[in-house]
Amino acid sequence: MKRNMKKIFIIIVVIIVLFVSCNFATACTGFTASNENQVLAGNNEDLSMLAEPRLIISPPSGNSYGRVVFYCKWPYPFDTAGYSAFGGMNDQGLFFDIFSTPTLEPTNPLDKPTFNNDIFAYCIRTCATVNEVVEVFDRYYIPYMDDIQGFFVDKTGNSAIIEGDDVIYKTGSYQVVTNFLQTHPELGGYPCWRYETATSMLEVLTDYSVDNFRDICEAVQMERINLQTFILDTIYSNVCDLKQGIMYIYFFHNYQQVVDYHLPEIFEQGYQSIDLASLFMNNSNHSPNKPETVTGKVSGRINNEYMYSTIGTDDDGDLLFYFFDWGDGTNSGWIGYHDSGEECTASHVWLEEGNYEIKVKTKDLYGNESEWSDPLSVAMPKNKYLRFNILDILSGRFPSIYRLFQKFL
Repeated sequence: MKRNMKKIFIIIVVIIVLFVSCNFATACTGFTASNENQVLAGNNEDLSMLAEPRLIISPPSGNSYGRVVFYCKWPYPFDTAGYSAFGGMNDQGLFFDIFSTPTLEPTNPLDKPTFNNDIFAYCIRTCATVNEVVEVFDRYYIPYMDDIQGFFVDKTGNSAIIEGDDVIYKTGSYQVVTNFLQTHPELGGYPCWRYETATSMLEVLTDYSVDNFRDICEAVQMERINLQTFILDTIYSNVCDLKQGIMYIYFFHNYQQVVDYHLPEIFEQGYQSIDLASLFMNNSNHSPNKPETVTGKVSGRINNEYMYSTIGTDDDGDLLFYFFDWGDGTNSGWIGYHDSGEECTASHVWLEEGNYEIKVKTKDLYGNESEWSDPLSVAMPKNKYLRFNILDILSGRFPSIYRLFQKFL
């Protein structure tokens, strides 16, 4: 148990370190640019595919604007909070995205009421402009803004970064945001190569087109930051034409395939909750093959950690996630990803004596799951203690003890 807690603690520390370091950024690049004719906003979502991104399409109703919002959840074992709004746009031409940052406690000098719900989901549902968003943030104390900043853009070209108590408005033709606090860069994450790259590209950009914004997304994408139990990546990108009300979506480093949503048209189909990966899955995609039987020790003692390995393959060559069932009512959660044919290893500690069967399954990038592997039987017998008596010693059964015993005869 102590060993498991230590591992979880190490993972948490690594995630915190990564969140405050833009050199190992894990939570998006956002940018916007505008002129008289065009207002565009772009974003990369840097997270784990284990976040299972979903797209929620909500038509306008009552006092709520129609909106298309990306929802994600934190990977196992941090997935207890469920899904949260990570970015999107509404039918009024308002765009938003969120970014992790170094910790900066927001103040509450006016004793404002606390807003404990999802402020970003609330704003994209009820606000039409950046100024309206800022008014909402001014009205409430939002405790969880201590390590999150929001980025909002509206179809007039106005944009703002909200850093807890501070608001940074766009002053030129473009604005860029990553994972450092622009009012407090000394707190960490700066300089940031993604920020510098996007800024340098926007400085010379004269044609504000969807293709050029897509190229910026591709230039600042993140690939394969390994956190042992899961890998961080740019899991999706999007470019939004706020004047026209069109969202262009790209999935997992593939900037040649795009899904576009014209908001008024998509709302006619009613409410939808869509697994984002499914939008990009080829109709000929196959489920992964049944993994090899798990290999590792077949007997041991409780409270000891043991390593087990397996290999999965996918005929489509898709990346694979692994899920170990330890036979004691616990599992590894999804681990990944790995290349097809690459060995995956996981560890486990059994806390009670008994016989267990370990099995494993895989799933590909699009959520297609394999069959369970054949089980590996493992026995965790009782801890065996050394037993002997005086007759054993005198008979020479334990020579070293017998020699020690002779000294006192």
